[in-house]
Amino acid sequence: MINHDFLVSNKQQLVEIYQKERFFNNQGQEGALIINFSKEDKVDVFYWTMDEMTEDYRVKLIEEIKKNINVKNVSYFIAFDLENTNVISIKNEL
Repeated sequence: MINHDFLVSNKQQLVEIYQKERFFNNQGQEGALIINFSKEDKVDVFYWTMDEMTEDYRVKLIEEIKKNINVKNVSYFIAFDLENTNVISIKNEL
């Protein structure tokens, strides 16, 4: 089950991980921070660039990016469990 409390309580840390992974470790390549809730005992977090993603995730991310085309400083997350996949965008505060 996707733990919304985890997402809310760790929002700032997740945004920081997204920014570090995208801009420092992946030369600014567009992608999303993947948050895997499919295991009961832990949450896995990692960054996937668009070219690393499965086609399903890439299509969902592109749809979300299009919704925010005129918004600057947006972080993208894909949270999933065994049943659901949610693409989340967060406008970064400056």
